[in-house]
Parts: sequence; structure tokens; C-alpha cells
Amino acid sequence: MTKRSIFLAAAFGIVGCNKAKEHAHGGDHAHDGGHAHGDHARDGDHVHAGTSKQPRKPDAEEGRAPTDANGVAEAIMTAYERCRVKLAADDANTAKCAGDIAFEARRGKARLGAAGALAEAIATAADAMVKTEGIGKIRIALGEVSRPVEKLLIAMPEVAAKYRMYECPMAEGFNRWAELSSGAKHTMANPYMGTAMLQCGSEVHDHHKGGVKKHDHDGKADHKHRDKSHKSGHKH
Repeated sequence: MTKRSIFLAAAFGIVGCNKAKEHAHGGDHAHDGGHAHGDHARDGDHVHAGTSKQPRKPDAEEGRAPTDANGVAEAIMTAYERCRVKLAADDANTAKCAGDIAFEARRGKARLGAAGALAEAIATAADAMVKTEGIGKIRIALGEVSRPVEKLLIAMPEVAAKYRMYECPMAEGFNRWAELSSGAKHTMANPYMGTAMLQCGSEVHDHHKGGVKKHDHDGKADHKHRDKSHKSGHKH
């Protein structure tokens, strides 16, 4: 090989190396650019997701606020009934329904007119119930909610017509409660005694003082102490 041939081969080799380096650099640049774009796209999706997703509202807030006094009372009583059903089944997970009682009472009290003070009393008692632990104490706390609830039903006869009031002399604390009526053959479910004495109690009608007719009864069964475990001679 001549010196000239060796020189030309070396020159072409250097040029080829430089082009290879330039290509590699260009590839790295493209890769970096693609990576940055990908990150940007992901960041953009994250921002979009962050702005489009809102925290889930509590159940009570999902519906529209009641527009009249009866609607407010119905909303309060619906949340109250949820708590009543839970305790009748020995379920102590009542913080949510008690919180909803307080929420509905406060957001609607202005529409209740003179009964607005009762709504505040209900909300205050429900707040205390939310913080209460232990099913025995929660049942007593429901009694404190039931105290102004009974007065609210007296003030709202149209709503009262849909509910029954019972009292249980064996219950600790305020011993009356309201139940959504299922008709003439309705069977009570005592939230203060739970499954141990579910039908202990008798019906009262003080909440019908507003003038609405009393419920039609299936005989007089609702006015008797209906817990079979107490037929052995227990007296009230």
C-alpha cells in the first residue's frame, strides 16, 4: 500500500467516525426531546385530571336543598330514619347519618320559620351524636335528637302524618322515637333496645297535635308491650 492510499483511508475513517458521532448525538437529542415531550404530556394529563376531578360531596349535599318547610322536615327525618334503622339492627355506624341530620337541619332552618329553633336544637344534638362512641351511648344520643324531633313533627303536621311515635319505658334517657310508617300493619323496631327487645314499646300520638288524623291501627297491638320475653310477669 502506498503512502497516498494509507493517507486517504485514514481521512475517510476520520470522516466516518465524525458522522457516526453526529448521528449518535442527534439520536440522543431526539430521544431527550421525546422524553421531555412525554413528561410534558403526562404533566398535562395530571393537571387536567387535577382540575376536572372534584372531591366527592357527602350524600346529604348531593341533592338540592329543600325549598319549603315540609321539604326541610322531610330531609331531616329521612336522615333520622336511617340512624333509627341502624340502631334497631344493633349497628353503631351512625356518624354519617347523624352528620346528615345536622347538615339538613342547619341548611334548612331558615325555611322553617318559627320552628327554626327546633332545627338548631336537632343539629346540636346530632353533632353530639356524631362524636359519641359505644352503641349504648349512641342510643342515648339518638334520644336527645328525638326530643326536638318530636316537637318538630308537632309543628309540621303534614310530615307527622307519615310517621309514628313510640316510647319504651325501659330505654335509658329520652325514651321516645319516631318511625316512618309502613301502613296499618306497621311493626315497630325499637332503636334504643335493638334486636334484644325490638318490639318493646307502645305508640303515642303527641306528634299529631297539629290536627292530622292518627294512623289506622291493626287492632290495638301497637299499644301493648310487644316483647314476648317480658310476658313472664315483668311490670313497667
